[in-house]
Amino acid sequence: MERDDVLERLREAAEELEHLVNKLPEDLLSKRIERWTPRDLVAHLVGWSHAALRGVGALSEGRAPADLEQMDDDRTLNARWVERWGGLGREQLLSEFRASSQALVRTLESLPEEAWARDFGVRFRGEVLTVRDVAVAFVQECVARTERLRAWAASCGAQVGRTKALRTALHRRHREMGARMVPFAGWEMPLQYSSIVAEHRAVRTSAGLFDVSHMGEVRLSGPGALGTLDRVLCNDPKRLGVGQALYTPMCNEAGGVLDDLVACRLGEDHFLLVVNASRRELDAQWLRQHARDCQVQDVSFFTSLLALQGPRARELLQHLVDADLAALPRFGVLPETRVAGVRASLSRTGYTGEDGFEILTAWQDALPVWDALVALGATPCGLGARDTLRLEAGYLLYGVDLDETTTPLEAGLGWTVKLDGRAFVGAEALRRQKQEGLRRRLCGLVLEGRAIARSGSVVRHGGRPVGRVTSGTFGPWVEQSIALAYLTPDVATPGNRVEVEVRGRAVPAEVVRLPFYRRSSGDPV
Repeated sequence: MERDDVLERLREAAEELEHLVNKLPEDLLSKRIERWTPRDLVAHLVGWSHAALRGVGALSEGRAPADLEQMDDDRTLNARWVERWGGLGREQLLSEFRASSQALVRTLESLPEEAWARDFGVRFRGEVLTVRDVAVAFVQECVARTERLRAWAASCGAQVGRTKALRTALHRRHREMGARMVPFAGWEMPLQYSSIVAEHRAVRTSAGLFDVSHMGEVRLSGPGALGTLDRVLCNDPKRLGVGQALYTPMCNEAGGVLDDLVACRLGEDHFLLVVNASRRELDAQWLRQHARDCQVQDVSFFTSLLALQGPRARELLQHLVDADLAALPRFGVLPETRVAGVRASLSRTGYTGEDGFEILTAWQDALPVWDALVALGATPCGLGARDTLRLEAGYLLYGVDLDETTTPLEAGLGWTVKLDGRAFVGAEALRRQKQEGLRRRLCGLVLEGRAIARSGSVVRHGGRPVGRVTSGTFGPWVEQSIALAYLTPDVATPGNRVEVEVRGRAVPAEVVRLPFYRRSSGDPV
């Protein structure tokens, strides 16, 4: 990331925290969030800004920063900093934070631009530690703490909105490339660069590149990590070896889907979950509540995630990776590798119906990977094409096709529900539903003509309502109007004819088997 970008984000992160804390009711400032209070959190960030300031000075002298451990994966609050500043009142505490963060900005602004990436001879986790790394670590710590506090305050009835949407590390590059930016789950994300149809076709015929850094990442580590996941995931994490991943719903006690996610096993006692952006905080808190003998860390704001999808994805990515990607199976994971010289984790996963890879880096390291893949011929793609691609492939979107009122059995995800000999949350409710039978099923619909069914469109059979559409679009590749809908079991059979209400008129449609699109059976993956 460029210096100006980091400095802008540092100022904004500090302003967002101050705005949030100023809006909190007085009684919440001393109320505990697990083991800490909002005052403790701000005190921690005051100490962090002082430590970052000292760290920049130490680096310029070729010394390792004294508080280097704060940049490690342990995201607990620093007790020394909490003790020193945590007893201050709101105004004094925010004044301390404002002064220390502004001092850090001034120091960073005074450095020549070449100093930001200079190798001063200091190593952290075997990598060169730069001034940029120290600055970014503070920025993202500030963002992560602020968003955790915001979610907690909302759970206490204090809704405080952001003054600006969250942005990924590639936001400036998206703007430079002419992307149309839109709000999505609290983030400002690229909807499209050229056209949704062109980007969709690029993925089906060549390779498309997506910034999906808005997705959440939650790490579980410790001897109880596997047992914890076995208690909360519908799919069976015990079947995962190191370097493998699986797709799974996570349910509440009633069998309703809290989220659908991908779980990766990075080590014997080390797992990474990639969760939906809108469910990040809820998922992390749910996992903390059920955790036994393991640590749960929401690292979403410290990571970037790119998705390279399409029949040429392996060919392009192979230029940037030493490992033989042909040997990596579908849902295989490389826990540690390098992509374009950047330290990364790599998985053969995606949500487009094509072969593809997802690349996880440190938050600030996404840009060289993005630029290298675009230079090799990958087409930048936005959320618009991602939605049409996933719908053609019959993949579900949480909050649209799935929610807490939907069970995985109703959603056609029975293949992910491993009930035998397991007692995960929601298992009993799903067993009952399986025995009693489903009252609705998710089905595919193909509409006649080019009319597009929208979420909520009523589906009728013989004049009576039999369900509602959840997602609909005109498939750019299959060249048909397609939709997903929950239908009563008596109608949910491929070949049945129904009518979909679109803008006040009944459009004939046929119930079809999912997916609408399946890549060539000759594909080795």
